[in-house]
Amino acid sequence: MKFLVIFTLSALLLGCSSTGRNANLYSQPPESEPSVIFLGEESPGKFLGKGHEKIYLCRVDGAFQNSYSFDKPTRVALGERLISICYNEGANHAEAPIKASFDTTAEYQMKLGEHSWTKVNFSVVDKNTGELVIGPVTVPKQAGDLPLLIFTQ
Repeated sequence: MKFLVIFTLSALLLGCSSTGRNANLYSQPPESEPSVIFLGEESPGKFLGKGHEKIYLCRVDGAFQNSYSFDKPTRVALGERLISICYNEGANHAEAPIKASFDTTAEYQMKLGEHSWTKVNFSVVDKNTGELVIGPVTVPKQAGDLPLLIFTQ
């Protein structure tokens, strides 16, 4: 039992070893470069802690952007791009990869749609005109990896 406690504490304190490779994080183009802007959305909290669902641009051409970006504008250079729009609520998430071509500058607002325990849908509208640009798109929700603790005597 002592070995298990010491091993567990050592693993927690030392952490995992790194591969030495940098994460492929998304870097926005400079403001001077013509681009489109994506704005995410968060649903308001509800009774008993439900809500706070976020929809945001999580990948651009394979580069990752985390969910903390949902309330900040994300700039994307013009041209053909592979983007992913992600949904996040607690341990539940969903991702929808979309191949798109952006020809002119615009501001796009991502909108949460209907959702259930197993799926979510969203759309993207032009913020200035209200015109539907993408969607509605429906994707299955994935349950997160929750740690399982087993206590033995």
